[in-house]
Amino acid sequence: MNSTTKPVHLGVIGMCLALMASCGSDRSVLTGDFSKLGEAGDGLTVEIAYQRLNQDDVERVVLASGRVESGSIELKFIFDQEVPRVGFLAVSNQRPGEFMTSGRSILLEKGASYTMNIQNSSSLWFTLTSTGNYGRVIAQDDVVAQAAYVDEMNDLRERLQQLQQSGIRTVPLTERFEDVESESRVSSIHAEVLDWDSMNCADYAGEYENFWEKRAKFAETTVPSEEAREIRIRMRELSTNWHKKVHNKQSELLTAATDPVQRLLILELGVDLEPEKLLQIYEELATQLPEHVVEERVTKGLTWLTESIALKKVDESLKLGTYVPSFGIMIDDSDLPFQDVLKDNQIVVLEFWENYCGLCLSAFRNYRKFYEKFTEFGFEVVSISIERNREDWVQKSTELDLPWIDVFASGGRQGAIAQMFGVEFPRKNFVLDSEGCILKRDLTPNELYDFLSARLSL
Repeated sequence: MNSTTKPVHLGVIGMCLALMASCGSDRSVLTGDFSKLGEAGDGLTVEIAYQRLNQDDVERVVLASGRVESGSIELKFIFDQEVPRVGFLAVSNQRPGEFMTSGRSILLEKGASYTMNIQNSSSLWFTLTSTGNYGRVIAQDDVVAQAAYVDEMNDLRERLQQLQQSGIRTVPLTERFEDVESESRVSSIHAEVLDWDSMNCADYAGEYENFWEKRAKFAETTVPSEEAREIRIRMRELSTNWHKKVHNKQSELLTAATDPVQRLLILELGVDLEPEKLLQIYEELATQLPEHVVEERVTKGLTWLTESIALKKVDESLKLGTYVPSFGIMIDDSDLPFQDVLKDNQIVVLEFWENYCGLCLSAFRNYRKFYEKFTEFGFEVVSISIERNREDWVQKSTELDLPWIDVFASGGRQGAIAQMFGVEFPRKNFVLDSEGCILKRDLTPNELYDFLSARLSL
């Protein structure tokens, strides 16, 4: 379960009274032009906030918020920290039945002023400029290119919506909410029948493909509408190219930067680098930045990257055609070796999950549709919760009333079992035979159904 986010509101007037001497130099202002929206812009909410680590919790600090009036907004606020940080600027329409929100990162600097201009009424997309030293260097936008990207994406989404309204199917037939036994569903590549009796564990060896990538590629051939297919391919292409452009720019800035504060801000804005390279930069920043900044904003990154790299190595070692490690599970307060569960079944799915994993809960709903069908032929599911608190798992597990073996991994994501299987985030699963050989990995419910139907000859 994620850390609780606590809102903390800082009133500008109260802050000025308490810090009378510094209000003049530390005071910032954000102005926004919403005149393009006409009367529709009035009433929109604009908010500036950031998150900070406070012991084990994350606090959400709201610096300023207000509503657009007469086509414009002006927010005055205090940010008096010597070291700038990344915040979030959001604009939202909270009218009943019309909820919409848009946002972007904002570099909060002492005494800086900001200007936002709404560019698109349908998406509330806006540009942002800053007078801050770091804001001018890091956060400059290619407004023309970004406007073209946003406008085309909005046009494509509108075309998809029009197709849906006309009754044309626009989602892949392998969509995870599709009924596994639907006659319209196209079987996946996992429905292939092999000569399993003559195969050894090593015969399943192969490079592991992320199941999202497999589904995305497969979806291109399974959308019945050619127009919808082309739209989705174009949307994916646009998104990939735009994010690549942004990451490339940030990487170039990071490589050229010598100022440790600038490097920290670029990392916090998000940059696409190998974890090992990021770890090296964080280690350097730990020796260059003030102690309080290191404690709150560097140490956490160091810890996460170190753990992430270790988990990645474990994950890469658990290839298809290898055997899972031995461990014990607690069922009704009795310790049971996982190998005993394997020996009693032909196929066992080891599924890692937690309460707030939407994909996990969706998978469970789909598993219920075929679990009983396959159990008499030697199929079992062992779902392992990597929730932080055991009480949260007990409550959710009781609510779900899962028909298969459901257990709690002591220690959650940092526990021995999660570390043993390289589980950084759920949803994650391993499809195993009676000896613990990894036959498949991270299958969707439909893909698992296809494999079980073929393997168990049903």
